[in-house]
Amino acid sequence: MKVQYTRTEIFGLLWETPTTKIAKQLGISDVALTKWCAKHDIPKPPLGYWAKKEHGKPVPPKPALTPWKSGESEPVYCAHDPNLKPSSHPLPAELRVKLESALALPVISVTTNEDVPLGPVTRRTARALDRKPDKDGFIWGKSDTFTVRISPGSKDRVIRILNVLETSLAAAGMKWEQGENQRGIVGRFLEETIVFSIVEATSRTEHIEKHPTYSWMDSRSYTYQFLGDLKITVDGYYEGRKSWSDGKTQRLEEKLPQIIEGFIAAAEAMRRRTEEWREREARWAEEAAIRREKERIAYERQQFLDGALKEARAWSDATLLRQYVAHLREVVAFSQTELTDYGKNWLSRAEEAVSWLDPTEKWRGKGAASSVREDQGE
Repeated sequence: MKVQYTRTEIFGLLWETPTTKIAKQLGISDVALTKWCAKHDIPKPPLGYWAKKEHGKPVPPKPALTPWKSGESEPVYCAHDPNLKPSSHPLPAELRVKLESALALPVISVTTNEDVPLGPVTRRTARALDRKPDKDGFIWGKSDTFTVRISPGSKDRVIRILNVLETSLAAAGMKWEQGENQRGIVGRFLEETIVFSIVEATSRTEHIEKHPTYSWMDSRSYTYQFLGDLKITVDGYYEGRKSWSDGKTQRLEEKLPQIIEGFIAAAEAMRRRTEEWREREARWAEEAAIRREKERIAYERQQFLDGALKEARAWSDATLLRQYVAHLREVVAFSQTELTDYGKNWLSRAEEAVSWLDPTEKWRGKGAASSVREDQGE
C-alpha cells in the first residue's frame, strides 16, 4: 500500500476520483482531506461535479495546480493504513478528530530535507546524540530529551522520526514534559503519561579470557553489532499495541500514521484503565462502608443483647433474693420469734441489695419502688 502522497499526486487523484473515495484510501474523513487541501492550496472539483460527469453533462475543466512555494519541499501527506487491525476499543469521535489533525500536518512526511524545522525536544535530542559513543558503541539521549539508544549511523533516521512524532502528536494535543526521576521527556495526553523509547536492534558477541586456575574467574567482555533496525516501544500497563519495528516490507517511516494513532490509542486505553480503577476503588470503598455499617449494627445489637441478658440475669438474681427475703420473713412471722440484731441487719442489707440489683428499678419512679417495699412488709 502506498502511504505517502505528494501535493501534486493528491491533486491528480481528486480530479480522477470522488473525494469520499480518496479520503477512504488515505484513511481519513473527507472533512479532514478538504481541510488539508485548503491549507495547501489544492483546488477540488466543485459540488455536483461527479454527478454531472456521470450523466454526461458539461463540467468545469481541471484547473492548473499553483506551484508550491519557491525553495520549499512540496508537502507530502502520509496516509493512515486502512488495513491496520482495528483496536478492540476504537478511538472515540473526539480523539479521531485529534488524530486527523495530527495526520493532516505536512510534517507527517519523513524526507531527507534538512530544512524541516525540528521541534524543541527533538532539537535537544539531536544535540545529545552528537556526543561520542560509549565503549560499546551506543549513543544515548539525556534526561531532558527523548529516550534513545542507537548507533551513530541511525541518528538521522531517528531524528526525523522523532520530529514527526513530536510535531504531529503536539498538534493532536499532546504535551511534552519532563518525566519523573529524570527518565527523559514523556508525553501527557488525556491526563495520562506516555513513556516511550526508540532503540536500535543489536546482536552481541561474547569474548572470554580464561583464568589459568578457576573458571569462575574467567573474564568476559562483549562487542555489539548494530543491525540498523529500529523499534519504538510505549511503556505502560494497558490493553493495546505497545511497539512498532522496522519490518521486511515496511520501515518505521511508513508506519508513522499507525504509530501516531497507537500513541493516542495508548493514552485512551490508559485513561480507560484509570477510570475503571477509580470506579473499582469507589465500588470497594462503597462495599467497605456497607460492610462497616453492617458490622456496626451487628456490634450494637450484640452489645444490647449482652446488656439485656445481663439485666435479665440480674433480674433473675434479684427476684430470687426477693423471694428468699420474703420467705425468711414468713418463717420469722410464723415462728412468732423476735429477730436478732444479726437477722435484722441481714434482712435490711438483703432488701437493699434487691433494690440495687433489680434492673427494673431504673424503669420505675420512686413512688412505685416505695409501694413495692411496702407490699413486702416494710
